[in-house]
Amino acid sequence: MLLLNSFLKNWMAVVCILSTAACTSNQSGKLFESVQPARGSGNSQQTIVIDVENKYKIARQQGDLEQICKRAQLTASTYFYIQGYDSTTHQFWKSIESRDCKAFQAEESRMLKEEAIQMISPFRSVMNQTID
Repeated sequence: MLLLNSFLKNWMAVVCILSTAACTSNQSGKLFESVQPARGSGNSQQTIVIDVENKYKIARQQGDLEQICKRAQLTASTYFYIQGYDSTTHQFWKSIESRDCKAFQAEESRMLKEEAIQMISPFRSVMNQTID
């Protein structure tokens, strides 16, 4: 559900970028604003693709797995919208998205496990006591 919701937000952002209408959203207005090409650079598909790929590279350099996953999803969605499902570039970015989002999900799962262990640790001594 989380990935589907994220995909829909990305898809809406791509449609927003490629349309001439101004886009606003209560929940993800920042996302829409952050993927639009710089003013004066034109609204060509090539400019948009370059901008989205560059922001993916920036996310990779910063190392935040969640942002890397989101940027990979957005880039794959952009290529899907521009070139279609069967394009080689779209398939390439889908594989990157899959890899990056699996890494994010694995890290998130690891962090949740660590948090659960920390919450349980005070009770371990009680659980290990024998009852007479």
